[in-house]
Amino acid sequence: LTREEAVLCLMNMKSLQVNMIVANLRHEYEQLLADVGGDSFYIRAHFTYNTTNEEELSLRVNDVFHVTDTLYNGQVGYWVATKLNASPTHNKITGAIPNKLRAEQLASVAPSLDQLIKSKQPSFKRKLRSKFGDKRSRSVSSIHHLKEDSFFAKVTCWKPLTNSKFPAYERVLLKAVTIIRPVVLFGPLADIARDRLLKEHPDLFELP
Repeated sequence: LTREEAVLCLMNMKSLQVNMIVANLRHEYEQLLADVGGDSFYIRAHFTYNTTNEEELSLRVNDVFHVTDTLYNGQVGYWVATKLNASPTHNKITGAIPNKLRAEQLASVAPSLDQLIKSKQPSFKRKLRSKFGDKRSRSVSSIHHLKEDSFFAKVTCWKPLTNSKFPAYERVLLKAVTIIRPVVLFGPLADIARDRLLKEHPDLFELP
């Protein structure tokens, strides 16, 4: 159980009598006291949420977060999380994000991408289609880049699809990549690109 789930479980108990089974395990008790956060799991967001609150983090489709506390300021409603897929030029950002229940509520009433496009003028539709291609074949990864558009930055909350099969938050696992991925270059400049990679980044690339 997370800290939030434990608190909600206690709050929803209807019985006035509570039976407890206790044991004297001092070592485990000290470990619990030392574990300040109490939570540690990873989630992927499947909706976009923009906020101007300095203590909150804005969410984008496909953002991955490490949740370290499900009781922000000791209250139910927000989680403390660190955004893991932040820009390489920026440090990881930690702040508050809506908890699972509030995220589901936000995503359930949020307009979809197609609904937002239909609400704009034809010129805006043409601009989006020319920039991102046919909306029917647009992938989630390309939708992620819509965050740079000024119009979408002004929308408080939206989701990629009208009837999305994904929940607002999806639990994911953090796994380290232990294999070396090959890089295959094609085209007339492949030899030049290969030589530059070998010369400028000898610690990252090598010929098989």
